[in-house]
Amino acid sequence: AGETALPPPAWSGVAPGPRFAPTKLGHAAYEAGVTLDTACAVQLDLVRAGREGVVLEDALHLIYLVTPLANLKDPDWRLLESLHGRFGPVRRAVAARVGLDERFLSLRAQGRGAGSAHKLQEKAARRFFGSLMLQDLVDEVPLNVVLDRYTGGGARGAASGSGSGGAA
Repeated sequence: AGETALPPPAWSGVAPGPRFAPTKLGHAAYEAGVTLDTACAVQLDLVRAGREGVVLEDALHLIYLVTPLANLKDPDWRLLESLHGRFGPVRRAVAARVGLDERFLSLRAQGRGAGSAHKLQEKAARRFFGSLMLQDLVDEVPLNVVLDRYTGGGARGAASGSGSGGAA
């Protein structure tokens, strides 16, 4: 009763004074081996999904949320615009919830719209394109068909690396 904590000995390597501890997000980022920027982006997506709701009629929104953010290449913008134009209402709702819109995709398909003003949409588009590929794989579409569908068979490295290091 009434014991006081003694300061750590000088040889312990712990300096006396205020102690700092990581936030839950910082600790999760450290444990997951991702940068704080990536962790913040994931947190922002999850907060947005919590606020606006997750589209559950299709697994695509959930797949998007667990699609890794690192090492995703630029999509074939014309293909993504074409796919978006053929989406039904559920897939359009997913695209809208993750921040993609027809105008942006049209600009990118024309080779315009790049730059800092569209940085978030570009990241969302890369991740969305990757999640479309992963959705097909979840649906048991053969890998060679998925690669041909999304890369024309020529850029297999962009697709084959998208599943590694995921959060799933």
